[in-house]
Order: sequence, then C-alpha cells, then structure tokens
Amino acid sequence: MKKLAVIILAIGLLSSACNNQNESKLEDVADDVAHVTEEMGDDIQQEMRAMKANLQQAKSKVEKEIKKIDAKMETASADMKADLEERKAELQDWSNKIGLKMQKLVDIMVKDWQAFKEDGKEFFDDFDDALRDDA
Repeated sequence: MKKLAVIILAIGLLSSACNNQNESKLEDVADDVAHVTEEMGDDIQQEMRAMKANLQQAKSKVEKEIKKIDAKMETASADMKADLEERKAELQDWSNKIGLKMQKLVDIMVKDWQAFKEDGKEFFDDFDDALRDDA
C-alpha cells in the first residue's frame, strides 16, 4: 500500500512539474520524489525484515516445543504418548502455517517488484513515445 502511495505521489509530482515546463522545478520535484521514495523504501524494508524475523522466531519456538515433546515421548506412558502426539501434530500444523506465511512474504516481495518493473517499463516507453511525438 505504501508503494502505491509513493508511486502515485511520484507520478503526480512529476506530471505537475512537467506541466509547468519549468526545468528547475522538475529537478526539485525529482529530488523530492527520490527522498520520499528512499524513506518509504526503507520503511517497507524494515517492516518486511521485522515480519521475517517474527516468523523465524515463531518457527524456532515451535521447533523447540516439538523437540521437548519428542524427548517426553521417550519415557511417556501409552496414554500420555497419545496426548503428546496430538500436541505435536498441532505444533507441526503451526510450523507449516508459518512456513506458508514466510513463502507468501517472499512471493509478495517478488510479485510487487515484478509489477513495479513492468509498470516502470511501460511508463518510460510511454514517456519516450510522448517525447518523440512532440519533437
């Protein structure tokens, strides 16, 4: 969502500067866009790193709990083993869910980047066409 806001802001600022045909304003706007984009990019990267760290921490906690259960099962009675197996299955389900979230995070990062690159290519193709039409 933040990326979209940055892109919209950047396009708006650039089009505003282009409409004014003022070269110094265009440079100022370009500097502003670069600054805002950098800040937003840093924020997004920090948020993604934090999410990744939280998911890794959760995965680690689940793995520790599974190891504890495995250790308890070695000396547990038959009734207790059934309870432990049930708990282990629940934890393995959580482990799988965490793994899916981690994969989704990676997929989102890749998908958003690909979409942004494609949009950027289209934007600059249109821009180049516009320059050729005016010449």
